[in-house]
Amino acid sequence: MLNATTGEVLFDRSAATPAPTASVMKTLIAATALKILGPDYQLSTKVYAGSGDGTIVLVGGGDPTLSAGGGSVYAGAPQLSDLAAQVKGAYDKPITEVILDATMWNNSDAWD
Repeated sequence: MLNATTGEVLFDRSAATPAPTASVMKTLIAATALKILGPDYQLSTKVYAGSGDGTIVLVGGGDPTLSAGGGSVYAGAPQLSDLAAQVKGAYDKPITEVILDATMWNNSDAWD
């Protein structure tokens, strides 16, 4: 922290050590996404038929609102039970295996 008038250093904690940006970077990413994808773009989880009978593949698309139930902070957020009902209605055979494709995410990211 500097004195804006004199330039005197008032506080310095590891100022020479690079650190990741936080909220500013989130704002830039959000603005870029809005510009490129548009305000109506929606992330989604896609479902495909697997290679065997009764097998489906869920391809995670990064939908941050998909909820397992019990409510969400997002109004009208999709529920996992809704996705399951849609998938069940689209397949005429019993589903016996669900394969998750999460390759969109980096394995080193522990939060996703």
